[in-house]
Formats: sequence, structure tokens, C-alpha cells
Amino acid sequence: MNTFMILIFDLDDTLYSEKQYAISGFKAVANYVFSNYKVPVSETIDILLNSLEKGNRANAFQRLIASNNLPKGSVTKLVAVYRKHKPDIHLDIDAEKVLNRYADIHKYVVTDGNRIVQRNKISALKLDKVLERSLITHSFGLSASKPSIYCFQKIKDIERVEWKDMVYIGDDPKKDFVNLKPLGVTTIRVLKGWHAGVNVPEEFEAEFRISTLEGLERVLELRYAE
Repeated sequence: MNTFMILIFDLDDTLYSEKQYAISGFKAVANYVFSNYKVPVSETIDILLNSLEKGNRANAFQRLIASNNLPKGSVTKLVAVYRKHKPDIHLDIDAEKVLNRYADIHKYVVTDGNRIVQRNKISALKLDKVLERSLITHSFGLSASKPSIYCFQKIKDIERVEWKDMVYIGDDPKKDFVNLKPLGVTTIRVLKGWHAGVNVPEEFEAEFRISTLEGLERVLELRYAE
């Protein structure tokens, strides 16, 4: 196998279930609401989870406020509690196996999102212990968000490799692969999470698709076998 291979992972719904984070954040918000407004924790969680399951997470806090006659301005505080909480999340089993399997290969994370939120996730998952570096695109400005290749170029420069030596594994075909495929990066879509059933035009789709990260080894054998 190619000894110069660099593995780069997306974070949410690739290495762990992003739904875990939402539930963890909702619990933090529920505890805050109980402490300040005496709304039962279970009632708050039910409202927020219902919004999540219906695909209406963006308005979950507004619904909570309306249901309990909370101050309209409290949404800002609820968002802050959600974003700043220390998440109770864990790596998916397939992710643990892959990170252990490729312990000797240089590995990175490239993830979009709020810097505080993403950094707290990375810390909770203890990824700094197994990765060379985690790059949060928003740390470099919104223009560095995927599908920008900005952070991937940084990794290429750090590792001094060619594009063909880089492997990117992500879950969102709307933005993860479209600018990397033409460069020769090996792109792999893992069919997990919110985007598992999304269909996109061929130019947006990854070169390979796997149902779990345990399928990564076979793909890499096919691509890099000598």
C-alpha cells in the first residue's frame, strides 16, 4: 500500500453521529431552561427532539420559547448554551476501528462549522490524540468552507505530497467531493447520517461509496495495491 497516503476525514456523520451532538446540546439547553424557568427537563427535550425528527431543528428553540411563553430574547442565550456546552459524544464503532487500523498513517480532519462547536466536538472525541491536525474551515474565513480546497491545499503543503496521495472521506455529496475529484484526490462517500439518501449529479458524487467506514480498507486496497 502507498506509504505516502494521507487520510482526511470529515467530522459530522463521518466519524460520529451528528445526532448525538444535537441530543447532547438539547440536554444542556433543557437543564438551563429548568434552572431559569422551571420548565421540566423532559418536556423541553421532547419539544426539541420532535423538531429534530421533523427536520425542523433550525426553529426548535423558537418552538420551545413559544410553547412555554419564555422571553422572546432568550433564543440568543439558548443558542449560546447549545454551542458552548461540552458535548457527550463518542466515535462510531467503525470510526474507532479505522483510526486504529491506520494508526501509522497520517490522518487529518477537515470540517465546516462554528469554531467553538467543532473544537468542542474534536476535544470530546479525543481526536487530537490520533490525528496530525484538525482543520476547522471557518477558522480561515467563510470562503475556506467546503467545497473550497483551501484546507486541503494546506494539508498537501504540510505533507509535501501530490493530490493523488490524498484520500478524503466524507458524507455530504453536495459539497465534499466536487472540487477534489478533478485534482486526483481519492474521494470516498460514507452513506451515514442526514445525507445518506441524497442523490447528486455525477460531478458531485464521490469516486467510491461505502456503507460504513469498515469498507474503507477494501477501497484503499483497490486504489493503492502495488
